[in-house]
Amino acid sequence: MRERRERLAVGAFCQEIADYHRQRWNNGPLSVVVDSRNDFTVEINRGKLTQILDNLLLNSEYWLLQAHRVGAIKEPRISIEVQNPYVIVYDNGRGVDRAVEASLFEPFVSAKKRTEGRGLGLYVVTQLLGSEGASVALSPERNSAGSLYKFELDLGAVRVAA
Repeated sequence: MRERRERLAVGAFCQEIADYHRQRWNNGPLSVVVDSRNDFTVEINRGKLTQILDNLLLNSEYWLLQAHRVGAIKEPRISIEVQNPYVIVYDNGRGVDRAVEASLFEPFVSAKKRTEGRGLGLYVVTQLLGSEGASVALSPERNSAGSLYKFELDLGAVRVAA
């Protein structure tokens, strides 16, 4: 079956996703900010891109709420930066556990408790992006805790020429 693709301004699309999650969080402790100063347009299936960003935000949500509950983070925040041709998603949590850094995008890899995650979210992100010729990687930049924490979506393969 042929997928329906449409042209999407990435910054506006990321803002829609952020708005949806803000409503879900219903004035809770989580916040999300979008920086789209370096916007661009892609041609992709809307549902596919929604699933990709949702999976990343849901991961951040889980870890940030865990840290907030124990008082490790006072104001948990997710950031989405649009930097043509990348979308960079990160949060102010502890970052990726070093034990799973090298295998994070493989199926069934998770640092979550066995009953709280199956380790498929980031694998699905990888597969959905790969089906478009796009990719996801962890930025080599480390946070103040010494952990990798930025997810870089390379959307160059679906970017529409200006």
